[in-house]
Amino acid sequence: MKFYKPNGYDAAEILPENGGSRPRLPKGGYVCKIMSVEERTSKNGNPFLVFNMDICEGEYMGFWAEDYTQQTGDNRRWHFSHRLMIPTDNAKPYTLHLFKTFNTYLEDSNPGFHFNFDGDEKQYRGLTIGVLVNEKEYRKRNGSIGTTTNIARIVKANTIRSGAYTVPDDERLKKEPTETYEMPDNVDDDDLPFN
Repeated sequence: MKFYKPNGYDAAEILPENGGSRPRLPKGGYVCKIMSVEERTSKNGNPFLVFNMDICEGEYMGFWAEDYTQQTGDNRRWHFSHRLMIPTDNAKPYTLHLFKTFNTYLEDSNPGFHFNFDGDEKQYRGLTIGVLVNEKEYRKRNGSIGTTTNIARIVKANTIRSGAYTVPDDERLKKEPTETYEMPDNVDDDDLPFN
């Protein structure tokens, strides 16, 4: 086989010697700052917000900004985001509950901030919030199971500062059911075709 030079070969990024793996944030509680907010629409047509956050206190301060600056090429993205559905008049009660809880925790964590229904997501930028992090399993393209850092729960920033929290259990994929067969008691082993 003779090789040919494919389009984009010269511009393709060279992966780092560690295979491109990123440092992993330990499970725990973190005080985070909202760096940016985007409004998006789900496949079902429902509006939601994406909060890109970074750790702003403690040993891991700036962890996600560093992760972002270490990325090269066209696939750079922020890897620590929280999604929040925007309730509409016909929203499910749970969506409304989550939205109000999130805004109340922001008000409690940021003296002087009061959520305003002006429809402007920019009011969230620069605010702090508490975040509980665990690990979440996912199925890779090759079928194997991987784990990723997961924002398990949003809490008040002072909950993290005081240490008065418990990290939720990791989120595991549901086990695929396996078929089992029970052998009837009245079958003689000599009658089985695979003996």
